[in-house]
Amino acid sequence: MTVESKTQEYTSKFQVPVIDFYPFLHGSHDDKLKVGKEMVTAMREVGFMYVMNHGITQEDQVEIFLWSERFFKLSLQQKSKCPHPAKGEHHRGWSSVGKEKAVQLFDKVNLEKLKKVPDVKESFDLGNENNKKYYNIWPDEEDIPDQLLLE
Repeated sequence: MTVESKTQEYTSKFQVPVIDFYPFLHGSHDDKLKVGKEMVTAMREVGFMYVMNHGITQEDQVEIFLWSERFFKLSLQQKSKCPHPAKGEHHRGWSSVGKEKAVQLFDKVNLEKLKKVPDVKESFDLGNENNKKYYNIWPDEEDIPDQLLLE
């Protein structure tokens, strides 16, 4: 996927990495390793990717985006009830704008300087619901309108 970028300073074409996830889901051990390495490379070199053949239905994707929109429309007070833990290894819950840092751990030369740069996004991170060590941190049900729970 090619995205053209035009600013006053420069014009460039940027290639978004496209990762086919089908071999990871249905392939051999070597196929899974290959897809994993492609994803790590994409994240290191670009910071994001387009994933195809991931197995998530269009219906589920729409629902996920709706719930995401609902969460981020909550007040700061409501979102603050499910904060990202202070320890970075437990990457679950809500992070406010500026909470995280824009750091690439593999950039050892600029690591200390990058640790001072705040990220300009808010996020909500979750994982496998069965993981007891890194459990999910959810918003209070009382903060979610009843009609949303019934949908």
